Amino acid sequence: MAKQAIAIKHEIEDESTGAVAAYHVIEYVSIDYKYGSATATLNGYVSKKTYEAGRNPLCSHSVTVNALPEDGEVSRAWLYGKAVEQENGQSVFSGAELVEA
Repeated sequence: MAKQAIAIKHEIEDESTGAVAAYHVIEYVSIDYKYGSATATLNGYVSKKTYEAGRNPLCSHSVTVNALPEDGEVSRAWLYGKAVEQENGQSVFSGAELVEA
């Protein structure tokens, strides 16, 4: 089976605490089939270890994609890919590294 994106590795400093979130996972998704968009909320954790230990996220960011796949099937892997490829500052994750498994 081919590897799929399961998270994003990207350092983002939390504005209120100064702590750095480096491991981001999609935890909420909203899909608008009528207008063809999807919004994913990614929660940021200090590390993969803290995420797996069930710790609270440091920050949360939403990414909206204004075009659904042709087949209409939105997956987490597809959303992760769209989050890192968005240009012009549309995503805080632009150019970030995907974590695959």
